[in-house]
Amino acid sequence: MKVIALNIYGHGYSGFFEIKDRYVFFHFSNDRFKVSQQYLKSDFQNYDHFVDVIRKFVRSTFFLNCPTTIDDLNREELDRVYAKTQKP
Repeated sequence: MKVIALNIYGHGYSGFFEIKDRYVFFHFSNDRFKVSQQYLKSDFQNYDHFVDVIRKFVRSTFFLNCPTTIDDLNREELDRVYAKTQKP
């Protein structure tokens, strides 16, 4: 799966990941994740169209400049992805 958007908050993360046929909005806290929304890819013209639609509801920096592939949705992987988004 690819993490395409990520936001850190006090107890965890929220964001989007992309899988074969959908985009999934999730919350991750206390080593558990919860799916909040799912969007079928077939409902959008392409990835850019999806981002344009969702950006109407989130801050402009919510989506990652470079989506990152992860093997599993866990704290270590999300920490790694988030660290890559921080400026040195």
